[in-house]
Amino acid sequence: FMSCIDSLYYAEGPYDNLPHSHKTYQVLFIVRGILMFHIDSVRYMIDKPSIVFINHRETHTFSHVNKNYCRYVMNILPEQARTQISDSDRLLSPFTNRPANFSHVLPVEPISDRLKILLDMLNQERKADDFPPGEATILQMFLQCLYRFEPVAFPFNKPTFASTVQQIKQR
Repeated sequence: FMSCIDSLYYAEGPYDNLPHSHKTYQVLFIVRGILMFHIDSVRYMIDKPSIVFINHRETHTFSHVNKNYCRYVMNILPEQARTQISDSDRLLSPFTNRPANFSHVLPVEPISDRLKILLDMLNQERKADDFPPGEATILQMFLQCLYRFEPVAFPFNKPTFASTVQQIKQR
């Protein structure tokens, strides 16, 4: 069994970084703090609990406006997630589709407690070794929670022949 999550951790305190990218999809859950986030040429000021979606081709960096910064960082393996998550075209669309009005940042204050619980469950599942891993199931629940909260943040188009050709070209 190959996990669909490369890494997941919770961290507190300041952490300034240089522009970088990953080979994974990255989900940042900003629990608290104020920071300026740069993804490619787009800038976001984040000042409330928010999810940030970053795909494997986007260069990003951030700087803190205050030091009261807490976040979960999750790196998702694209191919494994695509095969292990039901309705992956829809649930992974924030990483794969970038329409003109796309926002990398999704404010999630009303559901932030639920998201914390799911990420903590996911962290516990990653450490357990007494059953076959259930990471994909919990990740799917996490993404479904976000989708139900704000479906427009998931720019899903039903696959067509042209979109299939586009996916092949991207690979």
